[in-house]
Amino acid sequence: MSGVLTRFRRCSKKIRNYDDNHAILHACLTPYGDPIELTKFIAEGAYGKVYLARYTTKDGKKIKIAVKIMKNDYEKPELNEIIDNVLYEVEYSYDMASQELGPTIYDAFYVVDRKRQQLTTYILMEAFDYSVSDSYKKDMSVFIYSDIHVQMIDILHSQIFENHMYCTDVKPGNYVVKKVKSEYKVRAIDFGSDWCSLDRFPQEYLNKEIFYLVVLIQLCIVVILELTRSGLNQIITKPFFEDPIYKKYTKNDTKTAELIDVMGKVFGIYEYRTHKHYILPAFKYLDVPANKNDNFILANQVMTFMINYEHFISSSPKSSPPRRSPRRSPRRSLDSMV
Repeated sequence: MSGVLTRFRRCSKKIRNYDDNHAILHACLTPYGDPIELTKFIAEGAYGKVYLARYTTKDGKKIKIAVKIMKNDYEKPELNEIIDNVLYEVEYSYDMASQELGPTIYDAFYVVDRKRQQLTTYILMEAFDYSVSDSYKKDMSVFIYSDIHVQMIDILHSQIFENHMYCTDVKPGNYVVKKVKSEYKVRAIDFGSDWCSLDRFPQEYLNKEIFYLVVLIQLCIVVILELTRSGLNQIITKPFFEDPIYKKYTKNDTKTAELIDVMGKVFGIYEYRTHKHYILPAFKYLDVPANKNDNFILANQVMTFMINYEHFISSSPKSSPPRRSPRRSPRRSLDSMV
């Protein structure tokens, strides 16, 4: 991780007027102590809530940002451990932003309420329009969706191969989209320590290519599931099957067998997340049999499904997504946005 420890700090001042519906946050949010007003609830995950907010600059201008608020109850001996876990997500978020893979992070701090034994973390970040999951509910062209998927794959590839950062919680809901002029900008979000790591993978039994393929296939299956539920044409999943590493491992029987072997092990390690949340619901919805008990049989069925689905996709007319705009530097202060 890069040296961002000094940017995640304890705030000793009280946060006034806070409740789940509305808040004006004072004190440590910026170097200037300017207030930030939460204006709209966006989403709630397993570990926190995200709000749209207005930041008031020194000259009185208001800027739209997003604020993620995470509350953790604790017993006294657990406090430092909880802070470490939250710090991990903050550091991971800063590193993703610095590589232009995640939203810009403007500030992060925590407040300890010893009376209630509660630690609350605030992460201020660049606001996006909606998640990729929510984009499937919108009337956008095949070219736009294809470009969004290409960017998701680019982020996943860069995350693993260039930055040595590993996440297993990959799904359209953990990618966000913003329209910038005529282009669509995609970033990854939600880097909790339960599902993201710098050192948990892959040395014992995974190399980077295999790990990348496992999470790429997992992401593709969830995309297929969500697209099918939304009634969208499956042709827009083509970018997943055009990936060079995917082709390398599915066009060669030995490589495919190696991939199935590792996938079986991964399904065993992440059984709750991979089986119950992603693979089995997708198979059930798409009317594909899935064995709940044998990880290697399940992995074999996943690969069979992916290869058959690829053949279905390849029989459809080809189309190319539009060019993306150059990536922009994420290192900006709030006032620099004015």
